[in-house]
Amino acid sequence: MRELASRLSRSFALTSFTHEEIPYCDGFDSSSLPFQQHYLIARTEPTHNRPQRKHPAHGILYVEGQPTIIFDTVCTKDRKPWLANCEVHQLLREVWTDASAWLVGRYMIMPDHIHMFAALTKDEIEFKNWAKYCNSQFSKRYKNRNCRWQADDWDTRMRSGRQYEEKWDYVRFNAVRHKLVTRPEDWPYQGVMNELRWEE
Repeated sequence: MRELASRLSRSFALTSFTHEEIPYCDGFDSSSLPFQQHYLIARTEPTHNRPQRKHPAHGILYVEGQPTIIFDTVCTKDRKPWLANCEVHQLLREVWTDASAWLVGRYMIMPDHIHMFAALTKDEIEFKNWAKYCNSQFSKRYKNRNCRWQADDWDTRMRSGRQYEEKWDYVRFNAVRHKLVTRPEDWPYQGVMNELRWEE
């Protein structure tokens, strides 16, 4: 962890472990992290069982028979690198667990960015509102005025299972590309909250 901290002090970047694979951090028990194991399988449902809106989240088009899985990037204000530590990691997982309108799947916490995949549940909450709520809840609990979020985030809906996997494959190697670790699995601030499967 000391070597990693040294690398973080020199460089920072963008960019899944199961809950059992979250590495140990001094003074941090990863077994206490909230973990929900959901298997989201998209199948065509009767129309009367679906929400009637066609744009369920931030202008993201709903497609019949496909899962609504969003890839989102959240940045810190002025790109300040305060995210990559055990306390933030644990608190983000707690917030995402409590805010259950969307299910967080794979995620990557980098010093000044968070990448995540999230899937729509049956709740009538738009993704943009959910993301803002999560940021707000985190800030209230973290209580550090110097650690602020960028006003807006960037989200896009995955359009195919291939795109979904390719996006994650690219993201998971970012820490390696920025020379923070030598292998993607060595980056400690990543995980899987829920398994979001793409099936049509």
